[in-house]
Amino acid sequence: MINLISARNDKKSDIIYKQHYLKAYDTISQLVDYYYLGEKKAAVWGAGLKGTAFLRVFDLECHKISTVFDISKEKQGKTMVNGHVIQECSQETIKGISAVYLMNSNYETEVAGIIRNIGINVKVFNIDSIIYGNMTFREVIELYEGL
Repeated sequence: MINLISARNDKKSDIIYKQHYLKAYDTISQLVDYYYLGEKKAAVWGAGLKGTAFLRVFDLECHKISTVFDISKEKQGKTMVNGHVIQECSQETIKGISAVYLMNSNYETEVAGIIRNIGINVKVFNIDSIIYGNMTFREVIELYEGL
């Protein structure tokens, strides 16, 4: 039996977060495709409302994002309604991941610390910063990839 999780059955919140991501749809869509089409694995960090809405907007068919990480032990091991499995971030689960799309900027320092302690070089894209900074895809790549 699959244990499904949805952050909350709150349509209003889902609509708000979808609208949040649509503000930078072109930039984020290009970023997701950049890693997916480049055959590099990416993960979402955050299985709450923001993560759920992000996946509904940018990976509805569950093939561009490899996994979802969340610190909450209660969520780990469960499957989101769109099919993504929620995992703890560990050396084993992050292996092969090139990019992490961070859903909540409040956790940026903590997430960066967890990844740094694992000892793997992964780009962590703060999605809120991309949206609020009104960044273009080119600006995101130059900032995060150093190109």
